[in-house]
Amino acid sequence: MTTGTLSLSSSIFIFKAQNLCQTLVHQRRATNTIAFRMPNNGAGRNELYPSISLVFSGKMNLVLKAMYVSFGLNTGNLFNMQGGKSQPIIVRVWFVAFFIFTVGTRVTDLPPFTRRYIIEVSFTVRVNSKFVVRSEKTYSREDLWLSAFEDKVEEMRSSKASGIEGRDYTIRCTSLSYRAITRGAIWKAETIEDFGDDVSISFLDNVDRHVVSLSARSPVELVQMRLEQKLECNLIGRAFSRSQYANEPSSDKLEILTALESSAGNRTKQQIVEGRMIKRAEEKAERRAAQVEAIRTAHDHVGAINNRWRCTEEAVCTNRGGYCYVPFGQMAHYQIKAVDMEAWAQEIVIGTTNVSVESPPIKLLQHWREVGNKLQRNPNNRKKLHKGSDSSGDSIQQYRRDLERAKLEAERARAEDRARQMEDAREDREARREADRERREDEKRERDERREAERLDRAWRVEETRRRQQQQSYFLPPQLPAHAYTWPPSTAPAPPPPAPSIWPLAATNDTTNARYTASRRSPVSSSPVSGRGCADDRTVVRQFFQWLIAQQPEDDQEDYSEAARVAIDQRWTVEDIRAMSNPKGDLYTIAMGFGLKDGVIRHLREELRLFKPAYRARGGSE
Repeated sequence: MTTGTLSLSSSIFIFKAQNLCQTLVHQRRATNTIAFRMPNNGAGRNELYPSISLVFSGKMNLVLKAMYVSFGLNTGNLFNMQGGKSQPIIVRVWFVAFFIFTVGTRVTDLPPFTRRYIIEVSFTVRVNSKFVVRSEKTYSREDLWLSAFEDKVEEMRSSKASGIEGRDYTIRCTSLSYRAITRGAIWKAETIEDFGDDVSISFLDNVDRHVVSLSARSPVELVQMRLEQKLECNLIGRAFSRSQYANEPSSDKLEILTALESSAGNRTKQQIVEGRMIKRAEEKAERRAAQVEAIRTAHDHVGAINNRWRCTEEAVCTNRGGYCYVPFGQMAHYQIKAVDMEAWAQEIVIGTTNVSVESPPIKLLQHWREVGNKLQRNPNNRKKLHKGSDSSGDSIQQYRRDLERAKLEAERARAEDRARQMEDAREDREARREADRERREDEKRERDERREAERLDRAWRVEETRRRQQQQSYFLPPQLPAHAYTWPPSTAPAPPPPAPSIWPLAATNDTTNARYTASRRSPVSSSPVSGRGCADDRTVVRQFFQWLIAQQPEDDQEDYSEAARVAIDQRWTVEDIRAMSNPKGDLYTIAMGFGLKDGVIRHLREELRLFKPAYRARGGSE
């Protein structure tokens, strides 16, 4: 009975484990994935189950593979009773279901990964960090290769917006960055050398891995990508600075010519800097060529020294077969080493006095005398010389001296290189400072020219206004003087005011001119033309343009007549005419749309100020 109870408990455990597996398949919880499938057992047969992978959430990743799970279980009968004895049910379980404690685990069927997502690519081509060409295009990942990107970039480089226009250019770098459009995705960047097949496969595999790592949470359907390529190109700059004075409507011709003459000699800073860079490069090339020539010359001198001072005194010299310097008229042999030959040749190249292939430098000769000659006998007393120079100690000392000399030569060469580099850096800094100084001078010159042009323009406008004021004094209506009565005052009734007439009216006396001149000198506010408390009607507009046309020369009257026609047709008021003088206003834009001249529109407000006293003096109320 105990055995039957144990078998029943085991069967119940397995049955619950199967139900749990089938239930968890449809659950969707935390981050990671458990993928498996455990179907129901068939009656009376064993089942072969596939591999099971469990990946737990958090820091613990556990992969369990149950290769074969075999149940000797008959689901129809939990146990058999034969002959009053219970037959235990043999349960062989190679997989232990301890995944019950993994709360927060998501179980889902993993579908096979397919490259079915869209890639939106933003292309950017920068030329000398100034010209920027941008474009966008959408691709499908299934049939995408980087060669498509190369075609698009080549099309952008060939466009007119890039500014290259067939010139030679150099590709500095090409960078690609990508990001999947899903929660938690970040930008990843890579730099590529070209758009070849190997680079294409490697880069697109990285993108696929990025998409797969984010597809467990939610399927990725869109990937954003940025391609940026930086180019260097020698572009042609402007030989002359831009002049803004020719487009000024109120500029004088003499002022325009003066501005053009002053800007004609200004070369671009880019050409100046490029010229200095070319000059420095030529100087460096000349120095390198001189160094190479000096090295070649030194090698030639070393060969000449070798040919001249090869030792052939085998009987008396211990350095036979080598190179010895034999002073003229002396019985001495001084050994010439490789370091000595190089120093000797260098002195010849430099041009030291009394140094040639036949005559070594004084310092080198003194060094040889201290070391001693290589003869076996003293030339003076015929005694044998000590062979101290051939001992190991002397050889070590000589080696150390040679090593120190070589180190000194290397240090001297490095010092010369550092000095040369510092000189080049100083020249570069000086060139940059000079370019900055010229740039500041150019900016200051442009500011001064602009201010001078504005000053001349204002002076010209003032002079033009004064000229118009002088002309309009001849078109004022006749008026009585300010105090046209005698003392004591007459009792006769005052004469009636003159009847209004169509303007312009010729001036009849100098008193009217004097009265208008006095009213013009006093400032007039922007009150209505008809006077305080009176509204300006369209009749005032019509009379204003009649008066304004009469003030103009015959050559300019056509432009003002066109302005009057448009103002009357469009029912413009005096306030509208005042507002048109502001170039930033909407009414100014509307007036320009009718084809009116800019100088006519911007001066209407000033003309109204001049018209107001004349209109009131003619008979308007104050």
